[in-house]
Amino acid sequence: MNRKIKIKCMRYIVFMIVLFLFGSMFLVVSVAKEVKISPTYQCLSPNNEFHVNMTVDTTEYIRGLQFKLLFNSSVLEALSVEKGPFFSDALEPPGNTINNTVGEIVWAYGLTTPKNGTGNAVKITFGAKSLGASMLDIQGTSQVPYILIDANGNPMTEGVAINDGNISIENCFNPCDLNNDGIIIHDYNDLMTAYKCFLGIRNCANYHQNWNLIKQEYECFVNKFK
Repeated sequence: MNRKIKIKCMRYIVFMIVLFLFGSMFLVVSVAKEVKISPTYQCLSPNNEFHVNMTVDTTEYIRGLQFKLLFNSSVLEALSVEKGPFFSDALEPPGNTINNTVGEIVWAYGLTTPKNGTGNAVKITFGAKSLGASMLDIQGTSQVPYILIDANGNPMTEGVAINDGNISIENCFNPCDLNNDGIIIHDYNDLMTAYKCFLGIRNCANYHQNWNLIKQEYECFVNKFK
């Protein structure tokens, strides 16, 4: 085999390796799918309402979802389930249930037009009943074991990453979260709460006419509080 043929063979082999690696990378990226609870952790005081989002991230087109969410019913009470912005045009079939006795939500949404992308598909509001902790355990159902339904209306059978959430109900106080909603950065409600406390409109310990605490809340707002 002469030198020119060897060079051509080597170029061909290198080209095939690059093509294989690129194709494998594209395949991995193209099937990436994730369902998660956001935020993944919240610390709250008893007798507060709060919400979590179920976020979907998928490069494949989906036509809907069906899930079961388990929680500690001695600590939390599920109050409502709503469509998030990502599923704003979704339809809600009959049979969705909230069971606060056993701590279980079974819910489904269907899209008339398949879509892909990233966004909040479901908003779930809870009430914090008593001190304790609860995992927000996302599961599939017997009909849809991996939560997502593909563009053809069939349950996905694999490749969906599922990430749960955790809630802690205790006498916790975060100086950057005055209204205990789990939002710290760019939370205008926290700024307004601090302002009302400063003016004495609300009765807040140590905040009345305390300019340093107002500055602290602004640092929280712009994510510079240490």
